[in-house]
Amino acid sequence: MRSKSSKTKNKKMIGQCKTLGAPLSASESDKTLSPSKEPLPSVNQEELILEQENMEALAETEKNSIENSRSKGKVLREIIMLALVNNITSKELYTALSREETKKTRTETLMKLFAYFGGIFIFSGVSIYIGTFWPLMSSVMKISITLGSGIALYLLALTLQLCNKKNENMLTPLFSTSVFFQTVGLFVASQEFQKGIETKTASTLIFFVMLIQQILTLKRIKHAALFFNSVFFWCVFFLSFLDVSHANEKSIGIVVGFSLLCISYLLDKAYYKTVANFWYLIGAILFLDGLFEALKNSNFEFMFFIISSLILYFCTVIKNRILLFVSTLSSLGYIGYFTSKHFIDSAAWPILLVLLGGVCFSVGVLVVKISKKFN
Repeated sequence: MRSKSSKTKNKKMIGQCKTLGAPLSASESDKTLSPSKEPLPSVNQEELILEQENMEALAETEKNSIENSRSKGKVLREIIMLALVNNITSKELYTALSREETKKTRTETLMKLFAYFGGIFIFSGVSIYIGTFWPLMSSVMKISITLGSGIALYLLALTLQLCNKKNENMLTPLFSTSVFFQTVGLFVASQEFQKGIETKTASTLIFFVMLIQQILTLKRIKHAALFFNSVFFWCVFFLSFLDVSHANEKSIGIVVGFSLLCISYLLDKAYYKTVANFWYLIGAILFLDGLFEALKNSNFEFMFFIISSLILYFCTVIKNRILLFVSTLSSLGYIGYFTSKHFIDSAAWPILLVLLGGVCFSVGVLVVKISKKFN
């Protein structure tokens, strides 16, 4: 029995080996040899091309920066070797470089001076011509002499900036003069051809058009004059829009002033401090004046002094003197108004104010001492 079972097992093993070693059929061989018919993931060729171009651009910029650093280092080494050979001291090198720097600043100052003179002469000539021959001009002539002059000056400023960036000092008078003539030209065109359009609506549209132009120019040219013009047209557009919308007169100053304060803060952070200081002044005056008119003779009148104090704290944080000046004046003005309204003949009120001032000074000194201990 054992021999029979062993023989049957051997036969099964031999059959399995034969089947394993047997050649595959045609259908099986096609299944194994043919590639899989599963769909490959689609690759966007445009994305691959863009990625390759970005990689090449990055590699080119890295290569240029390395070459520039190497060339600068090589030039500096040559300067040092020449200075050592010719016994030139570092002081003499510094004086020579400072002379070249003063020459450069002088040329820039002269360029700026002549640019301002050019703007003054162009403005004077066009204004005198308009004032002399205005009654004799036709509608088309009036529009072309105002709006056309503004567009020509605007295109001249763009051309100077695109051709040579050294002409940046000439952009301020050109952009300022072009903005004035373009605005006047649009108002002239609205008066000549308006049919059923109110003056307020027309002025709102004109200010909006000029605002869009200045913002689009800012995307290409980052210049202080364009920032100033953009904020100006934003302010007058917003005022005109709220006036057309019949908004509350007291809320107009608050909304426009607060928006100007926010824009000025962003400009201050973007290192346009001169422009930011001017609009800090205008925004703070509009905001505080509108706030006082809104809260006057109400139960929440004291909130004006609290908000003015918050602005005073804010200007100490951002270290702005213009805002500090306006907020201090507003606080003093409110104290005077409150005194004339409630304590006109009181002798104790001034003494109380002096005591409050002494307490504030002592608290300030205490805060400084505590901060020094903790630091």
